[in-house]
Amino acid sequence: MRIFAQLRQAQDRYETLEIRILSEVREAHKLLMSDLAMINDYRNKIIPLQNEIMNSSEGLYNVMGLGIDRLIENKRQ
Repeated sequence: MRIFAQLRQAQDRYETLEIRILSEVREAHKLLMSDLAMINDYRNKIIPLQNEIMNSSEGLYNVMGLGIDRLIENKRQ
C-alpha cells in the first residue's frame, strides 16, 4: 500500500509539473508573439518612415532648405 501511495504521489507531482511547464510555455509563446508583432511593426512602419525622413532631409539640404544642424539631428534620430 505504501508503494502504491508513493507511486500516486509521484504521479501527482508529475501532473502538477506538467501543468506548470505547459503554462510557462504558453506565457513565453505569448510574450514571443507580442515581441514579434512589435518587431514587424518596426520593420514595416518605422524603418521606412526613417528612410523617407532622411531622403527628404537630404533633398532639402541639397537645395539649402534645411541647415546642416537639422540634417545631422535627423540622421542621429
